Amino acid sequence: MEEFLSRPDDEKWFTIWLIAIAIGLVMGYFLRQESIKRKPIHGGMVAQLFHYIAATMICSIIPWAIIGLLGGLHLAWLFPVGITFPLSTLALLMVYGIFESQADVVEVAPVRELD
Repeated sequence: MEEFLSRPDDEKWFTIWLIAIAIGLVMGYFLRQESIKRKPIHGGMVAQLFHYIAATMICSIIPWAIIGLLGGLHLAWLFPVGITFPLSTLALLMVYGIFESQADVVEVAPVRELD
């Protein structure tokens, strides 16, 4: 740990970024599954891909901040990436929304039971 802390910030930044993304990939999978349970994705494979990447990005924000602070990164490194992750997530969700809005979703009328 001491060797890691003695590295320059630009080397620590990339390592911490990779760790945060790895955590985000795992957490993003579960977030995506919960989201699909609530509202299924109808926009095809591309919409699912953008949805998963956005879930990964949003789940990477807190690990990035915690690991960055514990790793000794200065706020000059933490703040820009902390702002970039949510903005990237917003952009990805907008692309996801474009594909989702163009999907042909057929609403099925509720079935009434016969007496």
